[in-house]
Amino acid sequence: MPPIVTILLVLFVAIVIVLKVTSARGSEVSDEQMAMYSKWIRILVPLVLIAFAIRYFFF
Repeated sequence: MPPIVTILLVLFVAIVIVLKVTSARGSEVSDEQMAMYSKWIRILVPLVLIAFAIRYFFF
C-alpha cells in the first residue's frame, strides 16, 4: 500500500474519532469564538502545508 493511502486512511479515522467525541459533548459556540477559530485556522493551515512542503523537498 503506498504511503499516501496509509496517511489518508489514518487521517480519515482520526477525523471520524474527533467528530464522534465532539458531537457527544457538543456546546454552542458564539459568533466571536467562531470568528477567532476561523482566523487561527486560516493562518495555521497554510503555515503547516508550507512547513511540510519545505520538509519534503529540502530534508
